[in-house]
Amino acid sequence: MDGRSIVIVTLFPEFIEMAQEIAYSILPYHVSDFSKTRQEEIHRSIIGHVGQLAFLYYLDPTSWREQAAAIPIGTYDNGDFQYRGFYGDVKSSDTRFPPKLLITETDFLARQYDIYVDVWIRLDLNQAWILGWAWKEEVARAFVDRKMRKPAYAIPFKELREPKEALKLPFNLEGASNPAESASAEIDSLDNRQKGTSV
Repeated sequence: MDGRSIVIVTLFPEFIEMAQEIAYSILPYHVSDFSKTRQEEIHRSIIGHVGQLAFLYYLDPTSWREQAAAIPIGTYDNGDFQYRGFYGDVKSSDTRFPPKLLITETDFLARQYDIYVDVWIRLDLNQAWILGWAWKEEVARAFVDRKMRKPAYAIPFKELREPKEALKLPFNLEGASNPAESASAEIDSLDNRQKGTSV
């Protein structure tokens, strides 16, 4: 896409079934979101969890189920995933066109994660397209779209870091901070594993 590398994960049935199970189990704890109806809210929740599971699978196909099961339901948690000491939040959408990475201003000011990931769910192709990610510092500097129902930081696809860079992050031995500069400097000399299909 536009000369940039993305990662495509095939959505096998277990992804969908597990996402539906999680979505319905957390209904009592939902807060209002962009949804206009309860049905739309449930759909958004399922799509969100499909993207989360797809990204967990990309990070490690052998342990994604355990990682997903470890996320607490109905309580505050450390995000959608933990990888090499960094905590991350996955933002997923099944829009017609490639979505921007959107983080509501309210959510970001209340609680921040180290990494934010943008996943485009292509139900028409039975695929999840991992478009890229951003550090929380990059989100904080991003344009805030105040025309949305809830004002949100918005980062276009072309400004995101490529997915494969996430697999090369250095181990964060100091806990959930966000050393963006040092990580960028070390990125090319570290583990160059890559899973999924890059295009």
